[in-house]
This record gives sequence, structure tokens and C-alpha cells, in this order.
Amino acid sequence: DHNPVRINDMEKYKKRHGNKFIGNFFLNLDILKNLSFRTTFGADYTFVNNSNYYPVFFVSQQEQNSLSSLEEIRNKNFNWVWSNVATYNHSFNDVHKLTAMLGTEATYSRYESISATGYDVMENEDMRYLSAAKSSNFLASSTQGKSTIFSTFVRMNYAYANKYLLTATIRSDASSRFAKDKRVGYFPSVSLGWNVKEESFLQDVNVMDQLKVRAGWGQVGNQSSTGIGDYLSKISNGQKYVLGGQVYEGRIPTALSNPDLKWEIAEQYNVGLDFSFLTGEIVANMDYFLKHTKDMIVRAPIPNYVGATEPLDNVGNMRNRGFEFAVNHYNKIGEVNYNVGLNLSFIKNEVTSLGRAGAIHATVYDQRLPNTSRTEVGREIAYYYGYKTDGIFNTQEELDAYTYTDANGVTKPIQPNAKLGDVKYRDLDGNGAIDEGDLSYLGSYMPDFSGGFNLGAEYKNFTFSLFADFVYGNKIANMTTYDLKSPLADKNILKSYYNNRWTKDTPENNEPRLTTTDAYKENTLFSDRYIEDGSFLRIRNIQLGYNLPFNIIQKVKMQKARIYVSVDNLATFTKYKGYNPEIGDQWGNVLAAGADVGGTPLPRTFSLGFNIEF
Repeated sequence: DHNPVRINDMEKYKKRHGNKFIGNFFLNLDILKNLSFRTTFGADYTFVNNSNYYPVFFVSQQEQNSLSSLEEIRNKNFNWVWSNVATYNHSFNDVHKLTAMLGTEATYSRYESISATGYDVMENEDMRYLSAAKSSNFLASSTQGKSTIFSTFVRMNYAYANKYLLTATIRSDASSRFAKDKRVGYFPSVSLGWNVKEESFLQDVNVMDQLKVRAGWGQVGNQSSTGIGDYLSKISNGQKYVLGGQVYEGRIPTALSNPDLKWEIAEQYNVGLDFSFLTGEIVANMDYFLKHTKDMIVRAPIPNYVGATEPLDNVGNMRNRGFEFAVNHYNKIGEVNYNVGLNLSFIKNEVTSLGRAGAIHATVYDQRLPNTSRTEVGREIAYYYGYKTDGIFNTQEELDAYTYTDANGVTKPIQPNAKLGDVKYRDLDGNGAIDEGDLSYLGSYMPDFSGGFNLGAEYKNFTFSLFADFVYGNKIANMTTYDLKSPLADKNILKSYYNNRWTKDTPENNEPRLTTTDAYKENTLFSDRYIEDGSFLRIRNIQLGYNLPFNIIQKVKMQKARIYVSVDNLATFTKYKGYNPEIGDQWGNVLAAGADVGGTPLPRTFSLGFNIEF
């Protein structure tokens, strides 16, 4: 569906109504001198009523709808979280401090959805009801699901003379997203701290305000990679088969089961250092971490002839190791107080095992581009996998020269079907043909490093702040250009592509020629033509404020009054040609992360505000 004008016009036939209720409750009890109890309960309920009407229209033979329809959708979602924590605090001999916590948390989530479609419905809004459908054919479907987690934990914090610190935790989580004998996972953690500045040998070092060494180890469970009932086989109806000359309604399994699916576990080791100097003028911390993700939950590859969706499985392990650093400087020049901060993060990702799965492939876009993401041992997860190119064939001389001579001395073209204006693919394996042997690494959505910086200043009653962040070294698969710069002449395309395409009159242009959908389709192979540098620097927020003088606001019983102007997303500096280089995971699938499939650009927001305290 590639007609944006008609798509935009169809919006007037859609109705969206929703109601949402959110409630929270908490209770604190001081049971004994050192024993307290807190319970919290939060719930939200959402009801959505959507209506989609599709009128009769005719744009062309390829773009028409001869039968109107009305789709009514009802969605209900109910979620609640109930937490209970008992805390015991005790100090003795002025050097020992102990805090013990015992807690539980229950999480409940349920959704229900039902939809019905009627046909041959009048366009008149007063008659736009399912009961007014002239056709006796109706289509109905429903989905529903429930997910629960019950957790318990015990935590202990101990400090000796504020020098030596210990925190230990053990928690259990039981999730309904796994089979009964796989639902419970146990996840311990422990951390140690040493306040070196409290030692006698540093008491007289006045230039140093703080020096603390930290180390920790822990495990965390992840069940978010699996959906409700994903360990079960799913049965789909609506399947018809002819037996004895009669049509029967049938059902088939469309997703394979895996009752052995279990918790994904992230195990992390880290060491860190916190320090400050010059009476707080310089404050910094640094951390080195090593994180092992075990029993990763991904869809295990199966042969196509199975005819069902791949089951989720705990197929491998992954390692992330990195270094994080943050430093802030606070000072004063004359009457100006200022602060400057910088943080940096370096992370290296590597798949260390895939068990019996071997390499795992996925698509970064749709079924037209299968196996364009690849995960294998020794590389980062889900890197881009495709062909490398050398521009296009601009001249006949280039086309004629792109040949291969075999062992028998026979010379033949490497791309025998190519014509002038077609993409030139690199024959990486040197076999004289463009085939699967030429597929290679095209980059990763994971950056070399990322970070941010902040700047603040105060002068008399004026305040100023700026925050920016940046990412460097990541690649983006700009899949919006797969259709908007399609050379197949079957849809709307960008004007810039049309003006820069190869033609006989403009052979120096470097965009592929336009062809028909039945002509040379190799120009649309997934290649480095769709891979772009995703590095960016973005000014997230800049704000200028003024605090009204106290001698003025106290006359109207105010304690504080401040006026400010603020701009969010002021500017983004990037070479990326899409709307927004901050892509993330638009598909909700880690194996397709980093692909831009039409994300919304961030708005630039201007604000004028007042802060008043009485």
C-alpha cells in the first residue's frame, strides 16, 4: 500500500476511544522500635474501542476496493502490582550497622481483545454499524492472555565503621510464561565496598574528599523475551481440507512448542571506584563490568519444510564487557557558579555460544529480505549480513570489464544479467558469480562508545543548563529507502532518487536505473547501499531561568518563584539521512535491532514555565 494521499484520507473513517483508570495505595507501619513494614498496591485498567471503516474506492486496477467493510475492535487490559517489604534496622557498639529486608511482589497482567468485521456497510456515518451490514458474511476473532510473576527476596546490608560495606541478596521469581517445572528461578547477588578515605592513613590527605572501591557479582533473570504461552504449541483454525469430495474445517499447529524453555540469566561481575577531590570540585566514578547472558531466549532455526513458526529456545550465551566513566566539575569564577559533566560508556558485545543452533538468521525488514541479520559465535549479536557494492555500472566499458576467467581460460561476465545503471556487487569469494558466498559482514547497530555531557551556570538570579548526548560508531539499516528509493518503478519514490538515477542522458549519476517489477530485481538485494553511519550528537535540552528576588515575592507570601524558557531536542548533528538516528529496536526483536523501518522524528519542543512555592 504505497499511496500516502489515500492512506491519509482514510484516517477520517477511523475512530479511537479509550478510558484508563490508575490507582495506587500504600501503608507504612512501625511495628517495633527497629522493625517497619510497607505495603503498596497499584493497578491500572484500560478499555479501548476502535472502529475502522474501509469504503469502496477505485484509483487504478492495482489500487481499488470493491466491497466496503467495517471493523469493530474492543480491547481490555488490567494490570496490578502488590509489594510487601519488612525492614529491620539495628546498630550496635557504634560501629556495626545492619539492615535486613524481607519482601514479596506479585504482578498480574491480563488482556482481552475481540474484533468483528461486517461487509457491504454504507458510508453514511449514521448507518455505520455492524448490524447495518448488507452482507451476511462476518469475520470474528479474539485474543486473550494472562501473565503473572510472584517474587520473594531477602536482602542484608552491613557496614562496619562506615569503612567496610556488604550487601547480599537472594531472590526467587516464578513466571507463568514457562512450564510448571521451569517457572521458578533463583538469583543471588553480593557486593562489597571499601571506603578507603575512612582509613587512618588517608585521614590527613585533605585534597581528597572521598575514595571508595566497589566490587560486585550477581544474577538477574529475564522472561521478557518470551510471550504468553510461547512454550506451548499454538493451534490455528480456518484451515480447510477436502475429504471424500466434502470440505471440512480443520486446525493445525502453526507454532512449535518447547516445554523445556526456561529463564534467561544475566550474570555480571563489576569493579568500580568513586572519588572526589578539592572539596567536591571534582567528583568522578568509573566501572569495569563483565556480563554473561546465559540461556538466551531466541527463536531456534528449523527447516522451512516444517511449516510452522520456530519455537523459542535457550540457544546460547553472550558476553558484554565494558568500561563506564563519569566526571563532574563544580567551581566558581567571580559571581558565576558553574558545573561541567561528562560520561562515557564503552561496551564490547560478543556471542560466545549458540549451542546446537549454529548461525541464526532473521530479517531486518520483511519477507522480501530474509537472512539479512546474522548471529554467530565470535561476532556481536544480530549484525547486518548482505552484499558489498562498488557503485553502479556507469559505462559500457565498466560493464564489459567486470569478468572472471576460470581455470580453463574461459572468460565470462560476473553479473551476466546486468545492464548499464545496475548495481555492481563485489565477488568476494572470487568464484566468478554473485551468490551466497559473497554475503558478508556489513556492520552492527552497536556503537563503539556513547555518552553525554552537561553544563550548568548560575549568575545572580539567572540560571542556565544544557544537556547533550552522543553515540559513535554504530550502523543503521535505513530500510525506509528500500521502498522510497526502489528501482522497480512500482510505487512512489523520493524525488532525490528520481533526479539522481542513472539514465542514458545522465550516465554519471550513481543511483540505479528505474526498471519494472518483472525486470532486473538484483538491484534490490540487501547490501551496504542501505547501511548508514548512525553516529550523532543531540542537544537534548537547553534552559534559561530567572529566580524572582525574595524581597518581591515575599510580599505575596511566596517562598520561591522562578520563570524559565526551555527547548527540547534543539539540534541533532548526524550524517544519517533518516528522520531520527536514535533507532533502538523498532520491531521488538533483538535480532532486527538497529533497522529504521519508519520511526517517528523527535519533535522540537519550546516551553515557557513557572515554578512557585508558598
